[in-house]
Amino acid sequence: MTNPTEKDEVLLSVEDLEVSYGPFKVLMGVSLVVKKGEVVAVVGANGAGKSTLLNTIAGLLPIRRGKIIFEGKEITRAPAYARVHMGIALVPEGRRIFPELNVLENLLLGSYPKHARDDSKENLRRVFDLFPILEKRQKQSAKTLSGGEQQMLAIGRALMSKPKLLLLDEMSLGLAPLVVDSLYAAIEKIRLEGTTILFVEQNVRKSLSHSDRGYLMKGGKIALCGPSRDLLRERSIRQAYFGISEGK
Repeated sequence: MTNPTEKDEVLLSVEDLEVSYGPFKVLMGVSLVVKKGEVVAVVGANGAGKSTLLNTIAGLLPIRRGKIIFEGKEITRAPAYARVHMGIALVPEGRRIFPELNVLENLLLGSYPKHARDDSKENLRRVFDLFPILEKRQKQSAKTLSGGEQQMLAIGRALMSKPKLLLLDEMSLGLAPLVVDSLYAAIEKIRLEGTTILFVEQNVRKSLSHSDRGYLMKGGKIALCGPSRDLLRERSIRQAYFGISEGK
């Protein structure tokens, strides 16, 4: 995947981030940068700290040490709701839709920031163009959707807030390969419409094949980073995640 904008403007900067659950350190000195217009993947095994990183950026977890800077402004202590108004939207692991509400009601709940309410009709049209199945099922209870459709709904709800930065947590978890392919195609369309994307996944090959740059996390730290095409060729990644020995 190539970056169509090729901008050097930094949208998000995480500096030396430390996060703990009680006495247990989960993130230890994590730093990363996301430039405007990029798709950036954070990959690694289960328990590496990927979801904790996204939840911290979204304002859902307290920070022990470090800084988070968004659009040149430090937001380290800003509450989660304020970050949504700034333009940061999280699609959490497990989707967390409202099962008893219908598809349209779920989507409209995402448009509560004022800047998004003013353009709610336009944003809704954008979501339906991206995921036509949601328009067909807009009066249907969310709990009756398939897993893939629920993931589309969760992404659509986040897009209703008109984010500048979309955070995606384990988007493809538990979904069929064809559904996963369609979601990755949607990522590219979302980026082309001007939304920067930071996502975490356990599927290293798929993630690096559909991103501009990548960060590999191990044990709460950044172990490797660089252009995704280079990380795909990195020997240690090929051995650990693709099952390719040195001689191949």
